Amino acid sequence: MIMAIIGLLAPFLPDVLGMFRASQDHKQELEVLELRHRMAKDEFGWRIEEVNVKADIAEMRAIRKPHASYGIQLLDKAQQSDGVIWKWAINCVFLVFAVLDWAISSVRPGVTYWIFGLYAAIKTATIWRLFEITESMTDAILNDRVWTTFDQELLMLVVSFWFGQRLRARAIKGG
Repeated sequence: MIMAIIGLLAPFLPDVLGMFRASQDHKQELEVLELRHRMAKDEFGWRIEEVNVKADIAEMRAIRKPHASYGIQLLDKAQQSDGVIWKWAINCVFLVFAVLDWAISSVRPGVTYWIFGLYAAIKTATIWRLFEITESMTDAILNDRVWTTFDQELLMLVVSFWFGQRLRARAIKGG
């Protein structure tokens, strides 16, 4: 009886095996498609990261690019000319442009030093006033009115800006 059942089902065996093989092929194709999709997503992420890094590099180059100095170009032109009056006029204009170049290049540091100077003056005045009240320099310096949470936050902001800007950017992107 078992042989009769096997004999009856035997002609269908290649079709069943073919269906099993086809399902395995479909499963493998789905895995390949999913893997390609995941790789495309990763590649897109890598390209976005590359664009961001290139933008950061271009920004750093633009920030550190020296400004064009017109005074040097005028001085070169004056030395190439033959007229004494022309040389004198160009040298006067060069002096004006030299002063302007100095002013342009000193704006950022000047403002930074000015703001820090005001901050230091306020803290010094506060410590001096507290010293007059408490008559103890230690008590004046360690007073809560001198070193507030704002001062701590400001110090951390400056330190993180100057020393940890790239590290912080990477940590935020990675986190």
